[in-house]
Amino acid sequence: VVVDSAEDERVVPIVESRVGVDGVDAADDRVHLDTEDGSVEADAVVVAADPPTAKRLTGVDSIPTEGAGVVTQHYRLPGPALDAGTRIMLNAGDARPNTVAQLTAVAPEYGDGSDDQLLVASFVDEGAQDRSSGDLASDTREALASWYPERDVTGLEPIATDRIPFAQFAQPPGAHARLPDTRDPAGPVYLAGDYTQWSSIQGALQSGRVAAEAVDADQSD
Repeated sequence: VVVDSAEDERVVPIVESRVGVDGVDAADDRVHLDTEDGSVEADAVVVAADPPTAKRLTGVDSIPTEGAGVVTQHYRLPGPALDAGTRIMLNAGDARPNTVAQLTAVAPEYGDGSDDQLLVASFVDEGAQDRSSGDLASDTREALASWYPERDVTGLEPIATDRIPFAQFAQPPGAHARLPDTRDPAGPVYLAGDYTQWSSIQGALQSGRVAAEAVDADQSD
């Protein structure tokens, strides 16, 4: 997020997606960005990226770069809903998949109006990133067959696979006391990400609020 002052001295955030950033350099109360579309200068910049990228762009050593990945696979399952309802099904017998959830039970509007169900499974085991979509679907099919032996799940169809190599930063004892502050980068550069708070959606949202408040306070001085 690039922040620059308008002619009437209001602080104006500029959000432009799908433009790669190669470098962030703060000097003389301004920030210079090197992007794949050229150079940009601004009064302030909020670096809201994954931890490894944020550390590369800002040089803040306390940004955690060790973490765990996840693979999420989405499916269509012919037939009526499973009796799990809105509950998350945790695989207690095997790590593949780790969990399965029935999306059409949680949000029926995701469905197409037919009896088909939309399911999603998560894989966090070592090697999940490298397994084929077909192998992942087979794992989920086997798990569902063991949980619902009376149900025919051979028609389970994978429709999308998302591979996230860095999904959650490592949190050994004492990790939260070492997390960076939103103002840790040099100059008017700010950090936003769950790694400045705690690893969760709530932590990510809170970090955005903290970064916005910091920019507003500093630019108002």
